[in-house]
This record gives sequence, C-alpha cells and structure tokens, in this order.
Amino acid sequence: MKTSNSAESGAQRGCQLFSATSGGPVPLAAAPGVSELNDAFDELPLGIYEGLRTVDRTRLVALPEHLQRAERSLTRLGWSIELDRSVLCSCLATILANVTETDSRVRFDILSETLDTPNGPTRVVVGIAPLTLPSASAYRDGVGIQLLRELERGAPLIKDASFVVERRPFPLGAPEAFERLLVGRSGRLLECTASSFFGVRGGTIHTAGDGVLEGVTAGIVARIAGHASIDFVERDLSTNDLATLDEAFLTSSIKGVVPIVRVDGRPIGAGSPGPVTQQLMKGYADYIQSQARPALDAVDVTRS
Repeated sequence: MKTSNSAESGAQRGCQLFSATSGGPVPLAAAPGVSELNDAFDELPLGIYEGLRTVDRTRLVALPEHLQRAERSLTRLGWSIELDRSVLCSCLATILANVTETDSRVRFDILSETLDTPNGPTRVVVGIAPLTLPSASAYRDGVGIQLLRELERGAPLIKDASFVVERRPFPLGAPEAFERLLVGRSGRLLECTASSFFGVRGGTIHTAGDGVLEGVTAGIVARIAGHASIDFVERDLSTNDLATLDEAFLTSSIKGVVPIVRVDGRPIGAGSPGPVTQQLMKGYADYIQSQARPALDAVDVTRS
C-alpha cells in the first residue's frame, strides 16, 4: 500500500488510513472509490481491530477500554507483539488535531504482518472517516432486526478483523434488518453482527454470558444500569424468549444504545422503545459527553 503526503491533508478527506509509527502517522493511499472505513482495510494483512468515535472532534470515547481489549486479543492470539500505547495515542492525537469540521469514526488495527513505511516498520494502522450515526427516527422509534443462523464468530473473545469481511454478505442498516442477531446452538441468542444484544424482561436486563465478544459499550451500559439500580444479568436468552421480552436494545461503540422494537417483523413488547432502554440511552449520552478524553490521556491508564 502506498503512502500519501501529510497527516493534515489525509485527515480532511472522507476516509483515510495512516500507519502509526514512532515518527508520527504516515498517510496511506486507500484503494480508489473506497468510501466505507472498514472497506479501506481490505488490502492490509488483517489481524485484530477496534472501532470507536470522537466527541468534540478530539476527545475519544472509552479509548482506554478499547486499548485494553486489543491487548487481551493479542494475548489470546499468542502474538509476540506488545501494543505501544504511547505511539498509537500520539498518532491518534496528531490525526484528530487536524480534523476541524466533524466528529469522526476511528478504527485502529494491529496487523498480522509488518507494514514498511518511510518512518519505519509498523503493525499498527489507524483509519478515520466522518462519523455517521443512525437516523433520529432509529433512536426515537426503534429499529427492526433479523435472526441469522448462518454466521458465527470463530473466536468470540478476539476482535478479529476478518469477521468484518465475513459479515459483509449481511449488510447493515436496512429498514427491517438494521442488524442481524446471531443465533447459536439450541436457538441461543448471541450478539448482533456489529453490536451487543440485550433483552429486558420484568425490569431486568439479560445478555449472553459467554460465546460473545466483550463489548466495550456493553460494559459501560452495565455500569450505568448498576448506578440506576437496574438489575443486569448475564443469562442466556433463546429465540423462544423473544415473545416474552418487554424491551430489547443493542449497543455499539459507534451507534451507542439503539432500541430494538421488532425481530423478524414481530414486535418486541409494545413495539416501541421502553422505559429501561430510554433511561440507558440518556445515561449513555451523558456518559460520552462527560467521560470522553483526548487520546494522550489513555497512555498511562492501568492495563487489565
């Protein structure tokens, strides 16, 4: 993959990649016609990745948690590489300092192979694009999702970049298939193709306890629920439980908390966003405004 000219000019374009090196970010030329951030990584030797968003252009939401999850993925893969937080965070800060017009969607990858750049070899690549959120009606009225039995994560605890390619035949954002909900053995409800899934019954939030990715936003929402004295349990739900749910919602680092009001065309509860979901949506909106931090603040946050 070719290098480009400058971090400043690259960050101003719609979708751009940068190699993260000790000498700073080096712009990489994405394939012609690529407009979707995830597609821009296709030519790279895929490894693991993290996706997150900014607030007020330079503050990142939950960057320490994303760094920690990336480090856990590396450990689980057994790769002999340590993520240099100072290099990555410095590059993120430099890239975001040159974005002046809009908030950003950010992705960083640790590649399976080394990439040679003018500033030296690296295995870390950062991608940036303007942040596009679901429509206001999605948050206000809720969305429909569909069940999907033909896809599953090979290693659920690893944020594997190849899964982004594997899920591509099942596009996101359609009116009745805003996302797809993965169904495991015996009808077990797992997670959505790009988010975590939650059902609410009798005021208690239920989500899968294992066999799913450790969602960063899911963890934040669990803490918000705890502070609000809303019961939160890691207890499996099945397809048979869908008819008994009062509410459902999904969480992701880009979308936040989104109400689910239909599954395969059948209403969940009253078919509209419920009170627990609405409370968590407000709590999460407050959280990202108060807790988003500049990239360099994450360098020395305790690893876990």
